[in-house]
Amino acid sequence: MNTIQKWHKQSHISTVVLLVIVGLALSLVSLLLQIGIKQTYKSKAAAQTGPSVNVSMSVGDCVTTSTNRSCTITGNPGDVITVKVSAVATEKLSATNFFFNYNQVGINSIAYEAVTVLTKDTNNTPMFTPVFEKVRDFNEGKLLQLTLVSDRSTNELSNQVLFTLTFRLLTADPANIIFVSAPSSAVGPIANYKFALLPQNELGTDNDRLLKTLHIAVNHQGSGGNGKTVELKTKVRFNPFTNSVPQACSTIKGKVQLVSQSTNTRLSKSNVSFTANTDGTFSATTQFDNVVAAPDYQILIKGPHHTQKRFCVLNPQNGTNGRYNCSSGSITIGTTTTSLDANLSAVAVPLGDIAVQNGIADMRDLLTVKNLFYKTTSADLTVGDLNCDGVINGADYSLLLGELQKGYADEN
Repeated sequence: MNTIQKWHKQSHISTVVLLVIVGLALSLVSLLLQIGIKQTYKSKAAAQTGPSVNVSMSVGDCVTTSTNRSCTITGNPGDVITVKVSAVATEKLSATNFFFNYNQVGINSIAYEAVTVLTKDTNNTPMFTPVFEKVRDFNEGKLLQLTLVSDRSTNELSNQVLFTLTFRLLTADPANIIFVSAPSSAVGPIANYKFALLPQNELGTDNDRLLKTLHIAVNHQGSGGNGKTVELKTKVRFNPFTNSVPQACSTIKGKVQLVSQSTNTRLSKSNVSFTANTDGTFSATTQFDNVVAAPDYQILIKGPHHTQKRFCVLNPQNGTNGRYNCSSGSITIGTTTTSLDANLSAVAVPLGDIAVQNGIADMRDLLTVKNLFYKTTSADLTVGDLNCDGVINGADYSLLLGELQKGYADEN
């Protein structure tokens, strides 16, 4: 009995020791697992740190999300559609360079017209200025590059920018518009800011065909930025007016742009009022803000029934072939320049691109005029009465046909 009791006692002690050892081992494993899990969470959290910009769009009832990244635009030809864009950052923003893809399936359903900044200060002044607007062909669609810059001091900057993009429907075909996070970018007032653009949406290998991302330098130490205000006075001749302009067209609306390739600057003003002169020319005064000094500016002019014309000098003249064309600007805006006087009237801005304007003078414009023959409503006359004589007829058709035979298209 003594031997058996002794054996049971030793066996009990061994069991207890074993259980203690197993318990300690399990505790150690649990501790190691917890350390590993915490380290994993820490690594993930570290990977997610850094400023970001979340971009969303809305049109009608459609609002883009991380899963629904596009909105469909529908309507009738001629309708104006407004797309609201919201870019909200985790840090203050000084500039954004965004890309939007549309007309992806090769059908020219919509045409970009303008951007309007909605983010304003207490004085109702926009806090960002569009300094670059460019639409280019991309695969079978269009790609809009839009750069907005704020010239405010650091403490006045906002962490969000709200703006609208205006499109005009060209056909009844539906069109999708997509925000493209690559190669879009954002800039903050602190050096080495690198914003992540959300939601992520790549274009693929064709990124290589895009213009390089703009390098935007903005001074946030004072109250102003690098650019300044320049007043541009233009004297222009719009076809078909050669000697005088009928009263019905004494004032017309057009678009004026200042472009510098060396500084990647494109400043655009729409709905500029051109007033007729007694000699058949038109005059306009356009104020541009945030103009950067450069020696290679061009002036681009587009009228309500016209293709866009590029001017590389302040006093252009037609060549021996009766036409004027240029590719490299030589208009200098210096650091002290506050105004420019451009007499562009020796070169006419050609007819051809009538509403709805798509940048090309083609058979669609001709058919539009033909279908409006003898219609007299104000809306119809605005579109088809090219010589402003109060009637849409063969005279307007012939004017347009003559221009189409010359093969004009927008010069960008």
